[in-house]
Amino acid sequence: MSSLEVHAGVLGNSDGSCLYVVNGNKVITSVVGPIEAKARQELPQTVSLEVVVRPVTGLSNSREKLLEEKIRNLLQNIIIGFKYPRQTIQVVVQFLIADGRPEYTALELNMAINSAFYALVDAGVAMYKSFVSTVVAVPPEQGSSLIFDPSMEQIVASKSHHVVTYSVEHDECKIILLESNGLFEMKELKNILDAAKIQCLTVHEDVQRDVIESKLQQDYIWKS
Repeated sequence: MSSLEVHAGVLGNSDGSCLYVVNGNKVITSVVGPIEAKARQELPQTVSLEVVVRPVTGLSNSREKLLEEKIRNLLQNIIIGFKYPRQTIQVVVQFLIADGRPEYTALELNMAINSAFYALVDAGVAMYKSFVSTVVAVPPEQGSSLIFDPSMEQIVASKSHHVVTYSVEHDECKIILLESNGLFEMKELKNILDAAKIQCLTVHEDVQRDVIESKLQQDYIWKS
């Protein structure tokens, strides 16, 4: 059973933010915007999206650049870009504690996606749908139960591991990201995706709805 904490609105110098903690790993994500885009960033009919990923220590390298690309591609299909023409939204993901290894990015990608959702909600950015990500590890022992939000040790020991992100709208789920590593059969993958769907729906109902409703209540109080 994973330990999950979500704290939205933790940064005062951003439009939205989230401290996301799972199994001792921590990431803080900030959102600035929508704001007027610089001339080189300006897109006449949609929003310009900038994603920055920073490691726990040191400078960003190709590993972080790959994460940035994956997150940007996902968010570009979720944010209602035409509402913000000639504007930009900056999403900065700063890992604080990450039980990662250079050859594995599943835990960081999953944390970044989930924390970005809550930070975007906190910033009031319009999105087509909610989205939830999870990591699933398949133990090497045949017949063993799937492991959700595994530790790095469990990922290394697993037969395969998968980052699965679902969009959620009125309890209808669609896969919007799938990253798989290791050995698996298609029948096995279907079972993994079905289990991940249930997991993502549970998080949406138990965690995301509370954050969204709290944000709506705050906005209503502020406007009234």
